[in-house]
Amino acid sequence: MTDSKRSSLRDTGIYVAVNELVIGPALTMGAVTIGYACALFAYIYLIKTEPTYNREGEYTDTVVAIAFVIGFQITNVLTTPIASGVDAMLVLAASEPSLLMAHHAEIYTEIIDRYPGVQLSLLASRTNASRDS
Repeated sequence: MTDSKRSSLRDTGIYVAVNELVIGPALTMGAVTIGYACALFAYIYLIKTEPTYNREGEYTDTVVAIAFVIGFQITNVLTTPIASGVDAMLVLAASEPSLLMAHHAEIYTEIIDRYPGVQLSLLASRTNASRDS
């Protein structure tokens, strides 16, 4: 994130909302959980089916590790658009709140309901920006 965007977020009060939103860590923990579930299912599969290549249990660790990595990575790929969309909405709220109000009123209302001080900051920053122009 560039310094101008970061200062824009800080000036409008959205920075507080960004800090409180833990979308990145929450999505990552979800991906880890899915990875663990895949590893568990792979282990159960190996125990129940006793495939010929794993009669002695030589490949159990490898199969479980690969199942974890595949589940984790697929979930990360699928949740990346969610995190990007959240970031884009917050940057839009900081830079052009009128566009957010016009095109995504439900999201704007939700932000204002959760963080009431943000609306005053958004309006004050827009007033200051129009005076400076």
